[in-house]
Amino acid sequence: MTKIRWTPQAINDLDNILDYISDANMSPNVAIKIHREMKDRIHLIAMKNEAGHHHHLTSDSWRYILFKRWLVFFRRYSWGIEIQRVIDASRDLPKHL
Repeated sequence: MTKIRWTPQAINDLDNILDYISDANMSPNVAIKIHREMKDRIHLIAMKNEAGHHHHLTSDSWRYILFKRWLVFFRRYSWGIEIQRVIDASRDLPKHL
């Protein structure tokens, strides 16, 4: 079974994003929907062995996918993937990486 592990930083990133969405929309249902869709997309990456894209600001072992407006950075291992960061693509990436 392919595993998906989240780093503490990635968990914090996701929590902040979901809190912002929930507050901005004044409805936690939107945040719950985004959370579910993101987890489903990440599950597909892990199960289908998707390579993702390399970003010049990260180490060679990091890959990313674009999910809606967020970059989901991950590393692939023999046991599965580890989510490193989840960052809004409009952010100043050098500052956040």
